[in-house]
Amino acid sequence: SLVLIWGLPIAQAQTQTSSPKAASKLRTTAVMDMSSNLYPMGSEAYSASSSLMLMPTYRVQPSWSVGMILSAAKDWNGEASFTLMDPVFKFSHQPSKLNSYLSISPSLGVVLPISERTRSRESMITAIRSSARFSADLAPTRKNVLQNLSVSYELGISRAFHEFSTSSTGSVNTAWRVSNVANLSYAFDSKWSLSADFMRSIGVSYQGGVRHAFSAGESLNYDVDPRLSISVGHSNEGDVLRANGVDSNVSIFDSTSSRVFTSLTVIF
Repeated sequence: SLVLIWGLPIAQAQTQTSSPKAASKLRTTAVMDMSSNLYPMGSEAYSASSSLMLMPTYRVQPSWSVGMILSAAKDWNGEASFTLMDPVFKFSHQPSKLNSYLSISPSLGVVLPISERTRSRESMITAIRSSARFSADLAPTRKNVLQNLSVSYELGISRAFHEFSTSSTGSVNTAWRVSNVANLSYAFDSKWSLSADFMRSIGVSYQGGVRHAFSAGESLNYDVDPRLSISVGHSNEGDVLRANGVDSNVSIFDSTSSRVFTSLTVIF
């Protein structure tokens, strides 16, 4: 599953598999998922949603690639059709080794606001996000149990530009956002893996207001083949503090806000 800030991907819980077309310059990843909360189906509080994401990537040079993120989402509680999300143009660099244990992957993303929420309600002009992903190799010199464990951390800084500082609903638009994402993934064999990620973000509005948010997710992944994988998992997200502004709202599981999901990833 992808963690998103203004539509920009900042972490992927599912372990990427090596594609047979890895040597090809053009590669497209499609992710389809469906999620729901934990309330009984049929109750007023029950909600379910689906999303489809297409990520074509073209390798311009051996180290650099350009791509797009095209996505649509549907809330099954009343929406008649899928809603297009803001497309993203992304520039990425292949991992570069800093030392025998650590590598870095920088990227830059630009949002084209076309959705009703960002274009009409929030009057967004665009958003730019730069990020650096650090990945650790815990067994660089010898093979042991740690060779199956993947650890990464990603720091992202986003800047959104709006025509007006407030939205049409009267809320103040967010100008800056800083995100911190940690990811752990363990491969049991060539087919099965477990992943977990945690994100903590800080958003700053045009008026200086600060909002702290979090998200957490876990998934069990199965690679049918190098081009096809299936995942099932759980996620939870929300504000860091409760409404009283004092008590912590951070939790891995919450019966009122947690969601379960299943996703299908295809590489072609």
